[in-house]
Amino acid sequence: MCFEISKNGKHILYEEEIWKKFFIVLMVTLLGVFAFSQVKNPDMIFDATLSEPDTLDPHHAYDTASGEVIFNVYDNLVA
Repeated sequence: MCFEISKNGKHILYEEEIWKKFFIVLMVTLLGVFAFSQVKNPDMIFDATLSEPDTLDPHHAYDTASGEVIFNVYDNLVA
């Protein structure tokens, strides 16, 4: 349910304004919480994938999961 309030001849949807402000404050708060959290293992890199790679042989890797792992492993080796 939205309530219209007339202010200087302009109609403002009051409830939408409140939800927008609440959402912005919530996002800024969550950004502050997660931006300054400490990393448990700063020397380790974690990569989340949807499935496990079938093979790590570049000639037989036709699935996306294998391709992602191969790309990340060989990225620094190929100039």
